This record gives sequence, C-alpha cells and structure tokens, in this order.
Amino acid sequence: MDRESLIEIENVTKVYDLGEQRVDALRGVSLHIYAGEIIALMGPSGSGKSTLMNILGCLDQPTTGRFQFLGKEVGNLSRDEMAFLRNHDIGFVFQTYNLLARTSALENVELPMLYNGASPGVRKAKAREMLDLVGLGDREHHQPSQLSGGQQQRVAIARALLNEPRLILADEPTGNLDSKTGAEIIALFKELNREKGITLILVTHDPDVASHCHRIVHLKDGLIEGEETRSEDTIPVSSSSAEEQPSEKQRNFGADMIANVRIALKAVRVNKMRSALTMLGVIMGVAAVIAMVALGQGTKLKIAKQMERLGSNRLTVYAGSFTRGGRHGGSETITTLMPADAKAILAEVPGIRAVAPTVSGAAQVVYGNKNWLPAFTGTTPEYLSITSWGIDVGSNFSEEDMLLNRKVCLIGKTVAKELFGRQYPVGQVVRIKHIPCEVVGVLKERGTASHGRDLDDVVLIPLRTAQRKLLGIQHVQRIEVSALSQEASYQVQKSITGLLRKRHRITASKPDDFGIRNRTEIIEAANEATNTLSYLLAGIASVALVVGGIGIMNIMLVSVTERTREIGIRLAVGARRRDVRRQFLTEAIVLSLFGGVLGIIVGMGASVALSYFGGWETLISPGAVLLACGVSAAIGVFFGFHPAERAAKLNPIEALRYE
Repeated sequence: MDRESLIEIENVTKVYDLGEQRVDALRGVSLHIYAGEIIALMGPSGSGKSTLMNILGCLDQPTTGRFQFLGKEVGNLSRDEMAFLRNHDIGFVFQTYNLLARTSALENVELPMLYNGASPGVRKAKAREMLDLVGLGDREHHQPSQLSGGQQQRVAIARALLNEPRLILADEPTGNLDSKTGAEIIALFKELNREKGITLILVTHDPDVASHCHRIVHLKDGLIEGEETRSEDTIPVSSSSAEEQPSEKQRNFGADMIANVRIALKAVRVNKMRSALTMLGVIMGVAAVIAMVALGQGTKLKIAKQMERLGSNRLTVYAGSFTRGGRHGGSETITTLMPADAKAILAEVPGIRAVAPTVSGAAQVVYGNKNWLPAFTGTTPEYLSITSWGIDVGSNFSEEDMLLNRKVCLIGKTVAKELFGRQYPVGQVVRIKHIPCEVVGVLKERGTASHGRDLDDVVLIPLRTAQRKLLGIQHVQRIEVSALSQEASYQVQKSITGLLRKRHRITASKPDDFGIRNRTEIIEAANEATNTLSYLLAGIASVALVVGGIGIMNIMLVSVTERTREIGIRLAVGARRRDVRRQFLTEAIVLSLFGGVLGIIVGMGASVALSYFGGWETLISPGAVLLACGVSAAIGVFFGFHPAERAAKLNPIEALRYE
C-alpha cells in the first residue's frame, strides 16, 4: 500500500533580514514526509533545524519555495487558515514546554479546544482523558511551577494530543530531562505513533533519541546534508484521510466568551494593585457623571414641584397696560377684562377644566388685639383646584356663599400663625379693612416662591366681596385657567386669544389689551435650562471617564508586552487573530465594567452626601445608571481596541521567542 504524503517541501529558503545583516537560515531544502513516520531532524546549532520545524508547523512561512501540507499550498493560506491547521492537524511540544504560568495543568491542556468551538464540558473531559493518557490524571490542578520538568513535558504532550492531530512537532523533547524521564517520553511518543498513527518530527541533538526514529534528516548550514533511513516495517498506516478532517467552515464559533471572561478575571486577580489603579479613573469618571446627572435631575424635580404648587397645565389671562399721550400705565391697568369673559372662556373654549377670575391687593387684617398686613385674593371656589392648593382644616367657600355675598374667607398658614397662634381659627371672625369675615378654612402650607415671596401670607375671599367692598371695581385683573393637559394648553391659549379679541372688539391692526402667561412654557424653559446644565455637568465629568479610558489603554498595552509569550503560545495552538483580539477586548471591558459598577456605587453615595450635607435636591435615575454601565463598557471597547489589535497582529514565532 502506498503511504499517504503528509508534507512536501521543495527548494524552501528562509532569509532573516536583520537590517545590515542577512541570515540565510534555509538555503533550498526539499523534503517529503509521509503519514505515520517518526523523523528526526539533526544537526549542529545554527543548521536550520528549528527554522524548518517552525515552517513545517505553520508557525512561520518560507521566503521562497513550495510547501504543501495534506495537499494544500500553505503559501496561499491566510493567517487564520494556518491557525486552523495548527489547531486541528498539528501539535507542538516545545523545548521549554511553553505552558501558561499561574494556570493549572488541566487548563493548559484544554487550551487548543478553546479555539475550535468545543463546549467547556467537552473541553474538560477531553483534557482529563489526555492527562490520564500521559500519566498525570492526579496532577490536573497543579500549576507548572508545581510540576517537575518531565511532568511539564507530559502536560505539553497532552496539550499537543488534545485535538488528535496528524502531526506532532517536538523540539528537543528530552533536552531538559534526565535520562530516565527522557526514555519515558520517547516511549510515550512511540506508543502514540504505533497506536494512533500520529506522524512525529523530533528536533534533537541526541543520537539515542534519533535511534528510535524511522528516518533521520541531517541538516548543516541550512541545507539537508543527508538522510538516514532505518527499518520501515514498524511504520503504521494512518487511519485518517484529508477528507475526514474538519473544514474551515466548521470552525466559526470563535473563542469561548465565558473562558475569555475567566481569563480576564484571572488577570485582574494576578495584578490586583495595578487593576485597582487602572479602574480608579473609570470609577471617578462614572461616579462624577452619576452625581452630576443626579444633581441635574434633582434640580429639575425641584422646579417641577415648585411649578406644581402653583398649578399644572395653568394659564393666566391678565389685563394689559395702556399707553396714552406718552403716558404708560402700569401692569394690569386696562379695565376691559370682566367676569363675563371668564364665563365665556369656560363655555366656548374646548380643552378647559376650570376657570377662576381673580382680583388682588393688600389689606390690614385684625383679630382681637392682633393685626397683620397680608395680601388678599378675591376669586371663586375653583381657584384652589386650578392652583393645586388644598384645605388643611375647615372647608372652601362655596358657590352659595358667592351668590349670597356672605362675608367668609380662607387664610394661609402664616396669617393663621400671626393672628391665632395655637388657637383654632375656623369659625372665628376677623376684620379685613373693617369688613368682618368668618374664617371657614385654613389653607395647606405652600412655602415660598422662587423669588422669595411667602405663598402662605394670603387671605382668599369671594370675588364679588373683594371687588365691591375692598377695591371698589367691577373688572377683574386676572383669569386663571386650567387646561386638560400640557399639550392642550397651547391650543387653549390660541383659542382664548381669538375669543377675547372678538369680545373686546379688537381689530386686526390693534394689539391685545390682555396678556396670557402659559406656565407650561415656563416649565419647559426651566427644564430646558436644567437639561443644558445637566449636560454641561455630565460633559465636564466625562473628562474623567476619558482619562480613565486612556489609563486602561496604557495598562493593556503594558499587558500585551508582558504577555507576548502567552500570546505566542495561544497562536501556536490555533488561536486566530480575532480570538486574541476578543480576549484582550474582553479584559479591557471587564476592567471598565468593574470600574463602572464601583463608580455607580460611589456616585450614588456622593449623590446622597450632596443631598444630606449640601441640602441639594438629587435624583438617581435608573436611566443614568444604565447609561453609566453602557458608557463604561464602551470605554473598554474603544480604548481596549488598539492594545487588542496590537496583540492580534503579533507574529506567533516572534512572540514565542520573546523574553
């Protein structure tokens, strides 16, 4: 039976350009390797053995020449396609073992399967099987530093066998071992060749090792000096064929994200102080954003509460001012606004909930031997509902009180305190400008307005009583209107304008003799100003996030440099560029998310402190928290991409040689 050709190389050269120096490592090597062979590459140092091994293992590419692996022209393959071959068809046993430090034997062995889409359970089961095969089943949780040289070599062999490759390349497999352990390793290689039909290429200086091979290839000065063929009777026939190997399409799962997160968490644990300092910038940035947004939202809520106390969806129609002969009247000096206008607005304008005409002034209020000078407002019972004002004790005056011209009043908390102290005021009679009025209720406390006026220093009396007895007028100064919604308030305002111009017989060329103040516009303007302030504060705080992101990028660049050899090992066992990129991006994102979570906690604490010690209104919104998490993850991706890309572009053979 003809033996299957595994590798064919013809006139392969490899030139290293070291600036002014040119090194010809291989000078035209031709070699055929058949499936099931054990071949020794021998020669003095500098003869090109390791260079040839790296090319045969698809870690490096020849400068010129033809190289076929399983009938594929390797020179035409991309980096990812070569990684696929290294993962499925080739296993490496390096002279220095190249095991990942601070990683268990089991995790080292399962590494190749991390890059072929296998599930964690399958990976672990297969890795344990390989460790049992090399006699290290009881050492799976030991790290390389806890294993002897022979045991580390066995772990490397188990890793090379994990994906059942066609070819194993071993560089000085017994070079660092005593004679007994070396003999055990060679016996293991021969057993694998005999039972599994694996092709073995051993790079060695040791004639005793070479004596166990089917063929010995001697190299010198980059050329094959000669071959020595030993008995071929024991060469097994490979039971697999190229068609049975997995295709590139089967390997599209990429690195296991859970495994990448575990790797990232391990990197954080190994460098606790550095990781903490790296996250500090993100923590401070996220905390600042959370606190500033909470402050802005709290201010917005405070404004909304103040406006709500004055009545939501509220419009105020007020009398205008006149200009005659160069004289300008003051505010609300035109007397064309009448109570009938209020009735017409309620009857004819759609979208209105309630209407209350009002007049106002100031008058001395006397009770017993106490007196006080509050403001008074003459209005209708609907005034309280329009202004969202409630009764603390007693009741509102009624429509019947209005019709019968009863002399009743409601007093604010300040007036009640000044005139009655702790005495119960409801049912008592006070004199307002010498007019006796019975107190029927005390209004709920409203506090002070934004301009500092005491909103509770007021007396409410029926409209007609105020017009006739206190002011001596028939017109009204204002008409308070409550729209059904904020959205409806704009159309209501437009309709009221049209109605009053018609009722007051104002021609198109003349200005209005009234004005309308829409509190929705005031609320929106205040919200817009608050939002602008919030964005400004958040923008300033975001500078800290950018600084934190730069810190992450710098640390990740340092990490790539420190872990260059690790990257080389991962590339050697079949990691593709996107696998390496994804791993380092995951680490950057994990750092950012940890920093983001801690920053959220710090930011919430800072918000509470601002509210408690500074007396500022703060509001922590779930949206701001989610935004902070998203931003911290985005920072990890953005600032982690350059280090990840740098790691992905490393040449595997150069990375493995990095000290």
